[in-house]
Amino acid sequence: MPETDQDVLNWAKSSIIEHLEAKSGGEVEWSNTDLLKLCMLVSLEETASDGSLGDDVLFKSTWDLSLIKHYSIRIRELFMDMCQDIEGDLYSKAQSSYDDYVAKYPTHLVSAINEVLYEQQGYKRMASYGDVRSFQLRRVLDSGVGSPIVLAIIYMIVAEESGLSLHALSLEEGSYVVMWPKDDTIRLGAQGEVFVIDPYAKGSLMSAQEISEIFDVDVPFRPDSLKDMAKDTLLQLLLTHWCLAVQCPLEPLLAIPLDLDVALGEYSDVSVQVEYDDGQKGPLLSNRGDFWTVSPETQHHMQKCLSAAEKLHILQEGTIESTVRLALCQYFCQEYHKAIESLDMVLQLCESMSTKTEELDDMVLKVDPETLTVQELMSRVSQESKWAPVDSLLRLDGFEDPWERAIYKGRELKMDSVLKDAGVTSGEDAIVTVRRVLLADGWKIAADGEEDDSESDEENF
Repeated sequence: MPETDQDVLNWAKSSIIEHLEAKSGGEVEWSNTDLLKLCMLVSLEETASDGSLGDDVLFKSTWDLSLIKHYSIRIRELFMDMCQDIEGDLYSKAQSSYDDYVAKYPTHLVSAINEVLYEQQGYKRMASYGDVRSFQLRRVLDSGVGSPIVLAIIYMIVAEESGLSLHALSLEEGSYVVMWPKDDTIRLGAQGEVFVIDPYAKGSLMSAQEISEIFDVDVPFRPDSLKDMAKDTLLQLLLTHWCLAVQCPLEPLLAIPLDLDVALGEYSDVSVQVEYDDGQKGPLLSNRGDFWTVSPETQHHMQKCLSAAEKLHILQEGTIESTVRLALCQYFCQEYHKAIESLDMVLQLCESMSTKTEELDDMVLKVDPETLTVQELMSRVSQESKWAPVDSLLRLDGFEDPWERAIYKGRELKMDSVLKDAGVTSGEDAIVTVRRVLLADGWKIAADGEEDDSESDEENF
């Protein structure tokens, strides 16, 4: 077992990379355990990097997550007491199971969760932006003070253990999260209005329509995956360290963005000093080509920012977005050669791949929604459109996304589900089908022994 803070730090870093690499790939499903493991390892890494483990490791219940189990036991007991109060004498005569009561009184189970987490245990929203401890799951379990994304993860896991599985929608990259039951037959609402849970407001029920209008998202909401939740957790931690590194306000509307304009000194709202090689301080940044570097006093936050960017790069499997972010963090950590290499990767991705969207004519197919699966429907569409079968398409390294998608009323359908089970019962609403095709731009695939005789950079194949 690791003994010193440095040993723990090295072990945590390697464990995180191993975990992320094992969970990479578009078809790999994340579980609650996977998400919890990542969050706890990140918490361990952050604590060890500060050299502040000490007696902290003695709080075993917050490291082995026995608190979660303890909460769920108390919630279940409280919920059943509520059910007994509601049904009175009928309660002792009923043969209902716990799951039956959850389906019957879901809002009361939400109330029981809220009572235990917020009233008894004192979980609450962070008082202000900028406290990185609010993004560290272990510390939030200990202190009760958390960011929206971490409180949402705790709420989701506790609810699952208490018998209520929840979907989550992360808005504005984890700045706000809402939840609702996975089971479509369980609804949190009254008189036709649908409500969602706001874990950042002590589990209050919010109108789904109100959330839709505030954040400009369509109802019904399309849930995020647990992998998306992991991404937004890391991203929020990265942005917090970034703002601490550049010493700017952490409020979303006031924060300095992590982008190329800032790196090149062309961001007009940046008011920091340039430090030259001779140690002299220059004027405030201007458009005269000065490059901005993070001050030595806050460089440790920039290193943590880079660490989060490296994790996101693995998690997002080297997308252009994650590679640009990684390059910027490398630049601000003065790892210039690595930053150049990362930007070169971005250029290669941009030059080798191009995309375009074509909207095809509507198609009418006679199908039986009682028996036809979404996958079978997609095969019919491919045949009618004279598209190549999916299993014959060339999949390039790094491309793991599905070739086809089916969307109904703003919700993506699972390929193995029957149309009826997916909510499609008539032809009144169209199903939008999407086929992705990789387009080669400025290059071609040469057969064995064939030489590339192309001399034009503008020639497309």
